[in-house]
Amino acid sequence: MSDYQPDDVPLGRIRVFQFGKHFVSAAAGDLTATGPECLATLARKYLALGHSPDQELDVERGGDHIARLTSREAAQGDPHV
Repeated sequence: MSDYQPDDVPLGRIRVFQFGKHFVSAAAGDLTATGPECLATLARKYLALGHSPDQELDVERGGDHIARLTSREAAQGDPHV
């Protein structure tokens, strides 16, 4: 476990909560996605809304920080997240 704290997420990043492997929700509550590629789907939704492909996502599952990646990386799919 790292020294990461939820309050460490800078304003420029989007905090994402992953519940199991098939549901993600943005911390702001504005977007959710379901299915086996839910993180990729969420990232594609942000890209479709005009967010930068370099927008960083901080992904948490069960209270643990599990990944930090760009919307571009997430939209391509990541089997390790």
